[in-house]
Amino acid sequence: MEVPFDAGPSPEILENNYRALNLKLEGLSFAFLSHPHHDHCGGLPAIARTNPGIEVFVPAGAAYCVPDGLKAVEVKGIEEVAEDFWSTGTLRSSPVDEQSAVVKADGRNVLLVGCSHPGVGRITELVRSRFGDVFFVIGGFHQPSEDQLRKAFSAATYVAPAHCSGDEAKRRARELGERFVEVRTGTSIAIEDDERPLVIHQRGRGVALPAFAWGSLPLTRALATLVVFSAG
Repeated sequence: MEVPFDAGPSPEILENNYRALNLKLEGLSFAFLSHPHHDHCGGLPAIARTNPGIEVFVPAGAAYCVPDGLKAVEVKGIEEVAEDFWSTGTLRSSPVDEQSAVVKADGRNVLLVGCSHPGVGRITELVRSRFGDVFFVIGGFHQPSEDQLRKAFSAATYVAPAHCSGDEAKRRARELGERFVEVRTGTSIAIEDDERPLVIHQRGRGVALPAFAWGSLPLTRALATLVVFSAG
C-alpha cells in the first residue's frame, strides 16, 4: 500500500520531490488530506494526472479542494479507511477543521499529523484513548502551547516535530533524548522489530523544501516505512 499524506503546495514540487527520492507517483492506493490549506492540498492535481479516479480521504466539508479526476471521500468520525490505516475523524478547530492518520504497524500506533490545528496534545490523547499507546507521532505541531506539548510528549514514545512546529517545540523535543527523531525532507524511517524499532536514514538530492507531506510507504521489508518527501 502506497499512500501520500498531504500533497504540498504545488504539483511541480510534489513531482520534483518524488523524482528526487526515486519514488513513483503512479500506482497509489489512495490519498489522505489532513486539512484544506493550500500548502497541503496544492499538489493534488499531480496525483489526479497520475492516478485518475483514486479516492482522497478529506475532513468533513473539505471536498471542494479535491480537483477533478479524483474522488473526494469526506470522513466525519473515526474510521478505518484501509486495512491498518485509520482516520481520527474530523476534529473541530480554529481556523480550520483537521483529521490525522493512524497507521498500525504490527500493533504499534504511528500517528501522522498535518498542522495539528486542533492541538497536538489533544490529537495524541484522542488516539491513545481509542487505539492504545502512541508509538510515534510525526508531523506539524503548529507552535504548540506548553500544555499541548506536555500532553503529546506524555502520550507518545517517539516524537518528530516538523513543518509548522516551531523552534521552541523542536528544542523541547530534543530534551527527550533518544525519544526525539529529527527529520528533514528525504528522511526515511522504517518501523521494524523491537530490537531496532526505528531505523532512520537520509536520502535524496535536489529536493525542494518549501512544502509539506508525508508518505506511508512500505518500501522495504520493514513493518512500515515513512518517507518524508517534503517537510518545509
